[in-house]
Amino acid sequence: GCHVYHELGKKFGVPTPVIDSMIVLGGVMNKTDYMATGLTLEELGIAHLDKDQLLAYLHEGEYVYQDLIRAIDT
Repeated sequence: GCHVYHELGKKFGVPTPVIDSMIVLGGVMNKTDYMATGLTLEELGIAHLDKDQLLAYLHEGEYVYQDLIRAIDT
């Protein structure tokens, strides 16, 4: 769970020091590197979304498919 917030912070330039420390502490307790093994935005299928697209997806369920973005850009 927390790694997604870390990934979103990186994508949108928002520092996430508290979330990052929770990820590290949880990893130490479980002897797991959650920074390396946590879910990524790519795995969730939302890495290609910009801020407005992500908000539309979260609030209204409007998902922009990556292949559609490529088709429009070409």
